[in-house]
Amino acid sequence: KHWEKKSKKSLANKLISIPKQQTIMEVDPIEQYLPIAKTSKGAKALESLLQQVIDNPNVFVFGELLDVPTIKEIAGKSKYHDLLLLFAYGTYEEYTQNKSKYPALTGSQEKKLRQLSLVEYAAHSKTLSYSFLIEKLCLPNVRELEDIIIECIYTNLVEGKMDQKGQCFQVFNAMGRDVKAGDYERIRDTLERWGEYTRT
Repeated sequence: KHWEKKSKKSLANKLISIPKQQTIMEVDPIEQYLPIAKTSKGAKALESLLQQVIDNPNVFVFGELLDVPTIKEIAGKSKYHDLLLLFAYGTYEEYTQNKSKYPALTGSQEKKLRQLSLVEYAAHSKTLSYSFLIEKLCLPNVRELEDIIIECIYTNLVEGKMDQKGQCFQVFNAMGRDVKAGDYERIRDTLERWGEYTRT
């Protein structure tokens, strides 16, 4: 049976594997915003565009937009640019620690930032405890956490299994997020060390 037809009771204490949604993306959804960003003039027009990008439930990488000259011009001058950086590189916990730096998030934006945060944690650990995720994502209970995990799996942001008995999420794979310019050297050094290790 499809997972949606199973009750929570029937899933209790089982290792649950959610099948990924099969999607074909012919064009990266961020592409539609790039020509607009390049020709938009004025901070208000650009901020309106950034809000549209952040609101789009299909956009999860933002590097190409951050590289557009007009977007770079409002860096350090706009809360919406700060918000775009948060969605590109940050986590929900960072938002809660410095809310005054950003515009207030809508419910859908909070959900998206939580999804991106889960991706961030999944990229650094193969086992994520429910207690850790509930704390970091500021969620009230396990049910809402599992809803976030399931949505991330169905949108191909992560691959893994929910272990309700062990109260953890076992990570198989995670989408790559945007990388800060200053992190490229660190990543290169890590890959070089890994290459040397595999050759020994």
